[in-house]
Amino acid sequence: MRIYEENLFSTIEIRKPYFALKEIEISKDILNAEIIPEQSLINEFSPITAGEASRHLAILGSCSLALKPELKNNKHYFLATKAVLKRIDNNPLPYKTSLRLEASSVTTAKHQGKAHSVIKTDLNVPIYSLECDYLIMKKNIFQRQYKDNKLELRNKKRRTFVDYKKFMPLRKNPYKTEDVSENITNIKINGNILTGSLKNTNADLCMGHFPQYPAMPVAFVSSYLGIFF
Repeated sequence: MRIYEENLFSTIEIRKPYFALKEIEISKDILNAEIIPEQSLINEFSPITAGEASRHLAILGSCSLALKPELKNNKHYFLATKAVLKRIDNNPLPYKTSLRLEASSVTTAKHQGKAHSVIKTDLNVPIYSLECDYLIMKKNIFQRQYKDNKLELRNKKRRTFVDYKKFMPLRKNPYKTEDVSENITNIKINGNILTGSLKNTNADLCMGHFPQYPAMPVAFVSSYLGIFF
């Protein structure tokens, strides 16, 4: 069964351009989608960086949870609290080709959920898998807790999905165009642990994550850490 963006956006608080899933369908509790890689590979194997893979897989996992009967009638924020990403196939593959994603999920406790998601080639070869735990917060609770972080970036409120689709093409997509590696400073490597600081950040680098409550996506920053190894 096809799932349309407007249906998902009524249950999750993520928007384009951070949300880049296409051709979303659900079959027997498995949520399927397609993506085309956006970010530069830098030093990683094609067809997609680990950071970008985790971004799309975590989003699809949250969408899978959002469609659960106990959650789909209300809007929630799905905050990843723990994730394990594994590269399954290390063979370089063509870049900028369409990739398939699959996700299944369960609610594990009140306000908590878990999703298993996989990204594959069009020949069904698995590339990455992600196991992700989520804290599930109702919209009103999240916005009350983070009210001091609210930032209105629009001159005029958009009340309808038609308004959203009209203005979406005008948005800059930092996940395609921005290289934040130059902003990573104080780099220290201790064994297999890398630490650093990110300077010159702003809400434009968080576009779509989350609307009016911009938060720097970990998956976006991590895509550029590979250059330091």
